[in-house]
Amino acid sequence: MNAYPTYLIYSPKGQLVHTIVGGSPDAKRFLAKLQEGIDPKTQLINMRKQYAAGDRTPEFLHTFANNLMQSWDPQTNEVLNLYLATQKNMLTKENAQFIMIATGKSTDPGFKVLLNNEEEFDKQTNPGLGRMIACGIMFDEIVLPFERANGKKETKGGMVFYTGEINKNINWDDVHTKLKAAYPDYADEVLIKSKVKYYRDLNNWPKFTEQATGYTKRYEKNHYQVMTYANNIMLFAEDKACLTQAADWARPIGTADEVNNNWYIDVYARLLYKLGQKEEAMTIVNNGVAKLGDKAYGLKDTQDKMKKGEL
Repeated sequence: MNAYPTYLIYSPKGQLVHTIVGGSPDAKRFLAKLQEGIDPKTQLINMRKQYAAGDRTPEFLHTFANNLMQSWDPQTNEVLNLYLATQKNMLTKENAQFIMIATGKSTDPGFKVLLNNEEEFDKQTNPGLGRMIACGIMFDEIVLPFERANGKKETKGGMVFYTGEINKNINWDDVHTKLKAAYPDYADEVLIKSKVKYYRDLNNWPKFTEQATGYTKRYEKNHYQVMTYANNIMLFAEDKACLTQAADWARPIGTADEVNNNWYIDVYARLLYKLGQKEEAMTIVNNGVAKLGDKAYGLKDTQDKMKKGEL
């Protein structure tokens, strides 16, 4: 098992026929998932056989991919990309979500969508997310061989890991040259993001903060990436200067009048809390919960922990 809770559905003969990973927002949705696991037409064991037999109809691929996602199955991306290749409109809200999940290589059908329809993709997901995914793929395929000896990207339990010994003497000029040859419009951004990641992997938080500050000054409109860097510091750094800098990046994003992303508010508030500004952090969280209501999600948990002094 890669995550909890995990539900295993067996046949009367004791054969594993279906798997569901993760909780559900309500009983109705959970019962719907169970019904899919009981129905022979949607049980994973039977859908795998149908797929192996060559069924590639869009309707089948859509159902199969959704059930694979529910089980956190490693075959999910393969099937999602086959489904996406059948779509005329890649920028529906659902297809944008599928692209977000399944696009991990420059050869995947969603990659060109990210490059050529960045604004439309972001409207269906989060501002800056499309560019962030595209830059990540460029890193994996071009920069990773420079950064690590025999470097590989692995995903376990929804978390991404990179293996291979870190190169302590990277020639960043060579990296930049190769990036410019392949993706001239992205080369500068991928380079600086690669340096940020490099210092994160070395747990050098002052250098991480220095490079991330350079990124936020140049690409401040990419809210998702900026808040990801702020979150890294909130979670792992103890240096007050690093925390203060991260709070400075997060402030205009986490306090904007139009902000409706509970995570942005949460990261900014937690940074303030970690800096000892607990009253201000509590105010930010209370205002966010009041504003977002049922969409506050994890922010409510942060509110409860702050009240109890458990952060």
